[in-house]
Amino acid sequence: MPGTVRWSSTVLAIVAVLAVIPARGAWPADADPVAFLATAHAKHADLTTRGLKSFQARVTLRRADDENVAHVRELCGFTYSFTAPGQEEFDFANTLDAVRKPIKNSLTGLWRELTGALWFSDFEGAEGLGLTTEGLNETVTGAGKFAGRFRATFESATGRLAEAVLADTATRNWTYAPSAEGLRVRRRTVSANGAVAYTTTYAVDRTVDDFVLPSVITLEADGKRTEFHLAYVDLNGKAAWAAEFDPAIVKAQIDLLEKGWRGLDDGAKVRGIREVAEFESDLASAAIARLALKDASSAVREHAAEVLGVMKRANVVPALVAALGLNEKEIRIYLRLIDTLGRIGDPRAVDVLSKDWWNQRIAEYGTAAAKTKIRALGMIHHASSVDAVLEVFTLAADDKIASLKGDLLDSLKRLTGQDFMLDHRAWSDWWKRNRAGYR
Repeated sequence: MPGTVRWSSTVLAIVAVLAVIPARGAWPADADPVAFLATAHAKHADLTTRGLKSFQARVTLRRADDENVAHVRELCGFTYSFTAPGQEEFDFANTLDAVRKPIKNSLTGLWRELTGALWFSDFEGAEGLGLTTEGLNETVTGAGKFAGRFRATFESATGRLAEAVLADTATRNWTYAPSAEGLRVRRRTVSANGAVAYTTTYAVDRTVDDFVLPSVITLEADGKRTEFHLAYVDLNGKAAWAAEFDPAIVKAQIDLLEKGWRGLDDGAKVRGIREVAEFESDLASAAIARLALKDASSAVREHAAEVLGVMKRANVVPALVAALGLNEKEIRIYLRLIDTLGRIGDPRAVDVLSKDWWNQRIAEYGTAAAKTKIRALGMIHHASSVDAVLEVFTLAADDKIASLKGDLLDSLKRLTGQDFMLDHRAWSDWWKRNRAGYR
């Protein structure tokens, strides 16, 4: 693990869990922009504190297309909480030192931004304030000390901040659920100079004591996707939910997808797979494997394999192993299935990945398949995996094996924490001494 890790801005998405306070009716517009903002701020402060004494959540990073985020994916477990607005607390018990400070800097206070509260103090102290009515919205303009020139648009019906434009270059938009469902952000888009920088989506909502909380938070930027999962929430000192979803809720979503599966096009099937995958459970992964791994569409099968690799549920290993034999001639799916087996890390996959590591039936991409299998074996921390990689590594040199030396060595180092470079005898001797106690 590198000594330092660049932490992506994707961590900004995590704090969206706090944009969940119920709405309490309209904020009255006022001809005086100063009075309007003061009223809005006071009402908002009431909304964000009413009934919310403490909040604690364990957030896990479950998917990271960004390579820099992926490096810390397995070790990024931390708790974020607050006891009152502006009094955030962090517990970094299982988080790398290198990412603690950027996480904390990114999270502190951002829950106020997502509901609009962060802007009020700067707006109220701004110069040259103006207030106009545009359809169903109220718009305040002016020049703030920190925000510079700004335009802030509020929904007249709810008083919620819908858009903030700073210096005509940075724009933040909030899309909420219908007012009757309470104040909650469903999507947030941040643009710079007219181009979208990133979007954040909040899904799989749960309602706890009138507070609506998203369970899955997805951020997309530069064509890359990062997903966070609220694995545990404690609200006002009481456990709101545990790591697993209610099986009845999961089954209802699965039944809905299964009932219409045959009539769906590929795009709808992929979206359905994603919706089911948002539930972290064996029930969800089994349904995806059952419905999608044998689908007629190669795109659907490939997407299913990718999603199962993200979920990392060991119950689908037999289905993935069976799918390997059915997809040998479709390289993208075949390689994806191999990678998924490695990501899950279940030793039951070692046999199929090692006994047939050089598949003569797919000679046209045999090297790519062999390399992927070796890398997958390097992710399965089990003695049988070390046996398999070491057996290939210590074979007499031939043209095929020579091209795999680098991958074999990388997997051995990952599995053992040792580095004897290309010294076959040193590797073999070390393994004989340490195999019995390997964990």
